[in-house]
Amino acid sequence: MIQFSRSRIQHEQKSVKNLLTQGRVLKSYPSKLLLTTLQCFLSTIQSFFVVVAFVRDPNEWKLGWNVKLISIAYCGIVVTGITFYLQAWVIEKRGPVYLAMATPLLLIFTTVASTFLFGEIISLGSVLGALLLVGGLYCVLWGKTKEEEREKGICAAVVDATKANGGSKEDTVT
Repeated sequence: MIQFSRSRIQHEQKSVKNLLTQGRVLKSYPSKLLLTTLQCFLSTIQSFFVVVAFVRDPNEWKLGWNVKLISIAYCGIVVTGITFYLQAWVIEKRGPVYLAMATPLLLIFTTVASTFLFGEIISLGSVLGALLLVGGLYCVLWGKTKEEEREKGICAAVVDATKANGGSKEDTVT
């Protein structure tokens, strides 16, 4: 059965913090491709140390022309590289909040897909958790939209006041 565990929620919180940090980095350093390369390189180093700690058998480290090599290449290229690049693009266009709020939808998609593809049973707690995630998602997006509308209204009022006074922006804001 699929359950929303405490570790999954903590993982989501860490993911959101990472996305917010990535948003700040993209504002000062807008090269998405280089940022993606750096993220992948640092992830590779971290993964190497974790694997060295847990996998001691040298036979497990050998790669051959089989499904193992294809799965490693797929995860490295598609899952990691393209996903990081698309995340950087979304953060640049819409901000980190939109990307962070899409993350719970992936969990819900995984739950539904595993039910249909693998025949897993969904418990009532999973359904209620999914509903809370979607409700929270739309509340945050609604609040973000209202915040953007308010900021646009304030900016428009400052511009109108500036035009009415015939002065500079500093004259009206003080």
